[in-house]
Amino acid sequence: MENTKEFLEFATSLKLIRKAEIEKDGKDIIDSVYTDLLPNNGVLQMVNLPRTSILKGRKGTGKSTIIKKSQKDMLDN
Repeated sequence: MENTKEFLEFATSLKLIRKAEIEKDGKDIIDSVYTDLLPNNGVLQMVNLPRTSILKGRKGTGKSTIIKKSQKDMLDN
């Protein structure tokens, strides 16, 4: 997202619909909004390991976004 207004509209829309569909104009935009908190996508790499991972956190901390990004990466590969 290149501007703050666009991001805020996106974030508000997620709150209103309460689901992890990350789209704009019908296109999946997960690649442009996903930001990993660890270097070299460390969180995503841990989730993508061939074992069970549990994501724990407060509402709105990005758990669903991590899962959505992981799903997209697996489907792309």
